[in-house]
Amino acid sequence: MITLAPLLSSSAHPSLLDDIKEAQQSDDAAQTALVSDDPHYAQQDDLIMYDGRVYIPPAGNLRQRVVAAVHDSLPAGHPGPARTIELLRRTHDFPGSRRFVRTYVRSCDTCQRAKVATHAPYGLLKPNEIPTRPWQHISMDFIVKLPISNGFDSVSRGCFFNTSSDSTVSPPPSSPTAAVSSPLNFGRVFSTSSGWSPVIPPLTTHRPTDKRSG
Repeated sequence: MITLAPLLSSSAHPSLLDDIKEAQQSDDAAQTALVSDDPHYAQQDDLIMYDGRVYIPPAGNLRQRVVAAVHDSLPAGHPGPARTIELLRRTHDFPGSRRFVRTYVRSCDTCQRAKVATHAPYGLLKPNEIPTRPWQHISMDFIVKLPISNGFDSVSRGCFFNTSSDSTVSPPPSSPTAAVSSPLNFGRVFSTSSGWSPVIPPLTTHRPTDKRSG
């Protein structure tokens, strides 16, 4: 005899089990899986089981109703994705249930409103002073580890966007260490300007992204 978990009991959701049974009968994918002896599917007590749990067809909003019962109800208390998945899979399941639950929880308005921050407080932004003349404030970027071109694999970019939107681009002879970049900047950036003061922000180096880390 198939019984539902307390959160999905017939008293709490009187029509849910009947709706599941009806939807299972018209679910072509599940019926085909039964005929082809798919190991994930089985028939038990007039219900189609998926990995030993009641299979929830995608018909209508059945899956959303079941997930809502184990997530939105007062006894459940709007748990996170992992807990919601655990509650669901006690008695029910379907292909892609983990992804479905994560999407549902992320879109839950109550969860988003009551979400507790687990990170340190954000710092306050300190805006830069507004320059009064071109080249007064200079910012720099380094783009490194590029494909070799004319003997160079890096690009040094001095940007004076604060008032003039002007910029210079030059290739450093090697990886832009302080010893290499200092004479380059003085020779190609600072020597062509006058009245510059701070260099903002601190030098930023852009490195290629390792696709394997994604």
